[in-house]
Amino acid sequence: MIERGAIAVVALVAAAIAHPLCNLFFQCGCAWNGPAHCNIHNPSPPHCPWCTAGWHFLAAGAVWLAGAWLGIALARRRYGRRALTSIALGIAGLLAGAVVSAVGTKLFTAG
Repeated sequence: MIERGAIAVVALVAAAIAHPLCNLFFQCGCAWNGPAHCNIHNPSPPHCPWCTAGWHFLAAGAVWLAGAWLGIALARRRYGRRALTSIALGIAGLLAGAVVSAVGTKLFTAG
């Protein structure tokens, strides 16, 4: 039960920070309320690489969640089944995954 709670908290954090992180990485205008002010609504480029196609954002999210899963697995292995350490390392893994996905996106979409 503790594990499911930790996973749920990390997933909620991921959902809450998804668009603000998008803006942090790509200066696109996304905010807490979503992509309403994203530069994809502008007629001319540049356009946010995560918002241009839904699968880009889904792929980035998959990398985030993989990082979160690794963080939670590490917490369980090192500290046992403790909710706070699972949440903390899950969020750390989530943020590491976000950085990896942003760097990967910049590398693969540079043109």
